[in-house]
Amino acid sequence: MGEQNNTIDNDSGRKWKLSYVIIVLAIVLAVLGFIAVSWHRISAHQALLPVQNLAKLEAEFQKFRKVNGAFPKDFAEINRQVWHKVPGSHLNNDPLTWQKDHYYYRIVANGQELALWAVPVGERREEANTYFVVMSASWRRAWKGAAVGQENLSKIKSVPAPQDLALLGMEEQKSVAYK
Repeated sequence: MGEQNNTIDNDSGRKWKLSYVIIVLAIVLAVLGFIAVSWHRISAHQALLPVQNLAKLEAEFQKFRKVNGAFPKDFAEINRQVWHKVPGSHLNNDPLTWQKDHYYYRIVANGQELALWAVPVGERREEANTYFVVMSASWRRAWKGAAVGQENLSKIKSVPAPQDLALLGMEEQKSVAYK
């Protein structure tokens, strides 16, 4: 009879150990599930934030200028030689175009200088910045400010004076000299 009691005690001890292991695993899985759901929500929220593409555009405009001796006249011209995308509603043959979540308004003062507005659009556009960039073969100047509303896009001057940029709350960034 004594042997039977030891077996019962061993079985109940194993059951408690198994219960603890299951509880710990359940807690770990719950925490991992919470982390996964939180990460997904944050990722989805971040995906809506407009991300400007100015550095890439500037490099492509400079590449075009090096090959052709002048900046492109319009977005269609740079598309034919650099981007090779099928023209559509995102790529107009006028100075205003959009890519993903920014309107890009490009003005060429002459073949050797280029001015470019980058205005955020979309649900979270208020959290992004508007940029105005003027560049040549050897230098670049940029201004950054709060998002300009799409309804005011037609009101901004193509190549504004510094006081016009100040009225829009645009602040000049560090100038860049190209080598």
